[in-house]
Amino acid sequence: MRKPWLLMIDDCPGDALLMRLAFRRAQIDLEFELAASAEAGLARLVQCVRQNTPLPDVVLCDLNLPKMHGLGLLAVLKSDPDLREIPVIICSSSDSTIDIEGSFAGRADGYITKPMGLQGYDSVIGILARDWLVDYSDQHMTASAINQNDRIWRLTA
Repeated sequence: MRKPWLLMIDDCPGDALLMRLAFRRAQIDLEFELAASAEAGLARLVQCVRQNTPLPDVVLCDLNLPKMHGLGLLAVLKSDPDLREIPVIICSSSDSTIDIEGSFAGRADGYITKPMGLQGYDSVIGILARDWLVDYSDQHMTASAINQNDRIWRLTA
């Protein structure tokens, strides 16, 4: 059985490092890959499709990326028949209602407000792993089910 694979699309190496360290501290064994731009993340996903290799189990995407914005990438992913089924979780420092609602309107599968420091990342890792890196196919919540203590917003059909 292969390890779960998380593709993080974020231009801040510090945030990626904190996420990676939090997974390590939680002893969650997964493949973690970083793409520093929306374009690099999209290229990586297209490469998987062309080579007929497994797609990531989840994409964690920042909103404020250079060149293509995270919502632009989300629109591309959700409109592509080969990529639309990949869960895309927006992970942003913004806790703006406009950004959260815009993400869900763009069919994001979840929204995480980036925590501060390693301990903050530790607090979201268990939920992220449980809900998105294990068998997430039957996980369902509504957009109104907002748990700000976990700093994770989830959406269902």
